[in-house]
Amino acid sequence: MTSSYLPRPDGHFDAWAENFVAYAAGHQESLGLAASDVAKLESLRKQWADDYAAHEQQQALASAAAASKSDSRAAFERQLRAAAREIQARSATTDAERGALGLTIPDMTPTRVGPPETQPILSVDTSQRLRHSLHFVDEATPTRRAKPHGVASIQIWTAVRAAGEPGPTDPADFRFAGLATRTPTRIELTGSDAGKTAYYMARWVNSRAVVGPWSAIAMATVGA
Repeated sequence: MTSSYLPRPDGHFDAWAENFVAYAAGHQESLGLAASDVAKLESLRKQWADDYAAHEQQQALASAAAASKSDSRAAFERQLRAAAREIQARSATTDAERGALGLTIPDMTPTRVGPPETQPILSVDTSQRLRHSLHFVDEATPTRRAKPHGVASIQIWTAVRAAGEPGPTDPADFRFAGLATRTPTRIELTGSDAGKTAYYMARWVNSRAVVGPWSAIAMATVGA
């Protein structure tokens, strides 16, 4: 498709149209234009120029007004926040007064943290020799790295079995490997573990040291 010769941006169109009308008016006869055609062009050119100038002026005024409004709001917000802090800090301020002002009413009743209700999902990175990187997410939010609300850490338990040995199936078959607060966490293994299979189980621990349900067992070969 052939693009239009008329520029789309107003500023470019204005310059193009001014040149077109001026040239057409100066070469009316050679271009075969009637006087009425040129007069129409000049009339519409003047109307456009007036409206375009008015529009540009309004745009400039609107930009200035928007900047002034932002400055006024910023100054007003600073004063509002200062007054709100002063009111909130007064021991005599009541919750009814806070509510009437639209301020935050502090919750003076501590929220009891319940036991974790979900289980971790484990995955193992075996790219390094004699080291596993254990990744964990929550089953309720498997695409996020964040721990569940109220959870402080994760308990990690492990077991290592030689090739041909049956894998552990019960938490009692595992030994405690430590706590972690961030994923992934590194599990260091020894040379004697090389070629064997490491098994992992884990469970969330809340801020009151209450544990949640066990995860499924994750397993990975120990690289030599």
